[in-house]
Amino acid sequence: MTGNRDVSQEVNTWRGNGAAPPPAEDKGLNTSPQDGPATVSRPSSGLTAASLRINPNLQTAGQKRLLTRVAIVARPNPQWYVQVHPDPAFRAEEIGLIEYHQDGRLYVVAPQISEELKSYLKLHYLFTATTIGGAVFLWVIKMPGEDGSWNAWPASLYGCANACMSDWMQIQTGLNEYVCRPADTAKPAPAWEELLYPCTDLDQLLDLGFRSTHINRIDHPVSNALLAR
Repeated sequence: MTGNRDVSQEVNTWRGNGAAPPPAEDKGLNTSPQDGPATVSRPSSGLTAASLRINPNLQTAGQKRLLTRVAIVARPNPQWYVQVHPDPAFRAEEIGLIEYHQDGRLYVVAPQISEELKSYLKLHYLFTATTIGGAVFLWVIKMPGEDGSWNAWPASLYGCANACMSDWMQIQTGLNEYVCRPADTAKPAPAWEELLYPCTDLDQLLDLGFRSTHINRIDHPVSNALLAR
């Protein structure tokens, strides 16, 4: 019919004579012959890897960090900046420890079996400490011997621990002793209540620190190995 020209005839016309094809109806299709097969162009939803990453700070907003692990440290890493809890309630002394060379860990010995293991254990001071990054640990330092003798190395560590109660310090090796190096710039003091939460006393910290290294019976595997039982 006149006025209703067959679309196929119109297509044949531009294909046969080299004329430019009529403009394609915009249906979201790319019909340019130079671009190869038609591709679908969809609107972007704005999703990116960055937009999908959940910010861990937002995830825990309003929630306190729980302290679930406390390391036992005889000498802080020289690269750490350390501060010691100033409250006497968070330190102790005459804590019997055995350095078990089979696994390199420090075991705390219950007083009731300390006599049997006396030749293996050393008495220690114990301090609650933290790194500037918020890693809480129990810092243990050998006490003087029964005769009052005290090696310069643990003696200097004890001095460093006391110095760390008021400032952030690095504990580094000197000529014949350990020395403290304060931070170059002032840093905020530790927020102890937040760092130790939910622990509120030294006993709870000791439980976290020595839970798997507590020799509380004479037939403990470590005591059996030491006493060749």
